Amino acid sequence: RKAQKPALSEESTGFLMFELSFVDLLGESHQRNRIDF
Repeated sequence: RKAQKPALSEESTGFLMFELSFVDLLGESHQRNRIDF
């Protein structure tokens, strides 16, 4: 179990970073749409 924990944490961290970057992209596009409107 201890050997698997680092791999899981790494995977979750990568997923979190991907999710955060995706949210940032959505936020940017949302702000642009707001400014356009």
